[in-house]
Amino acid sequence: LKNGTVVYTKVQYDKTLVSRAVHLVRNPIDNVVSRYHLFLKLKSKTKGKISINSEQPFYTNDVNGFRRWCKERDEKYLDEE
Repeated sequence: LKNGTVVYTKVQYDKTLVSRAVHLVRNPIDNVVSRYHLFLKLKSKTKGKISINSEQPFYTNDVNGFRRWCKERDEKYLDEE
């Protein structure tokens, strides 16, 4: 994070450093929960300055906060499906 903004840096490793790879398969629900936890973590690092919807800026680390976050994600991406 830099000034409350997530910054991605593209890196490339030397191919000779890799001898084998492991592909993990996870339950899709676990992925959604992990994304919510990442969102909460980034929100805490930016002191709550990030939110999906300015009308609902607060998400709690419980079932109700997760459901609110999921509902807003659904509304945001409904048109894309």
